[in-house]
Amino acid sequence: MWRAYEAVFARYHGWLARSMFMGSAKAAPGYEQLLRLLAPAAGGAVREGLVLREMEQFSAAAEPVADAIEAALASAGLVDERRV
Repeated sequence: MWRAYEAVFARYHGWLARSMFMGSAKAAPGYEQLLRLLAPAAGGAVREGLVLREMEQFSAAAEPVADAIEAALASAGLVDERRV
């Protein structure tokens, strides 16, 4: 989670926002617990494969929507990369 945060959000966050994120992230479930929450009926390696497959499907479906939103924000001049 920390590598993803550093790659995506850290450059936009000042000390307070970063501290809030890190504090909140400590309450997030671990990997195995997250898999159990997302696919409670599946077991073991089947569970992980199922969750990863569904995440890939979601990502593929959501990518064009996210791209369209980013393009609309950029064309309206609403992209703001300042730190918060």
